[in-house]
Amino acid sequence: MTVDQVADHVEHAREVAGVDHIGLGGDYDGVDHQPTGLGDVSGYPVLLRELADRGWSRPELEALTGRNVLRVLRAAEERATEPLWPTVPLR
Repeated sequence: MTVDQVADHVEHAREVAGVDHIGLGGDYDGVDHQPTGLGDVSGYPVLLRELADRGWSRPELEALTGRNVLRVLRAAEERATEPLWPTVPLR
């Protein structure tokens, strides 16, 4: 698989779910092979350049690369009935 093909998949996810509901993850643990040029997260700039060349805006790329997950985590924390973080000082 190539970076272009990965970009195709990302664009398909955007079409299906919407840009506010997708994100990139860097969990490469347990995979047998990675797309050419995306052997680890250091290849993300190549993918992001490809998406930008396809017309993705800066806010869309920011959502894809972290803002969406931060928004979801904040919403989960706001709705949690128990603290998500330790309430006693850590030593």
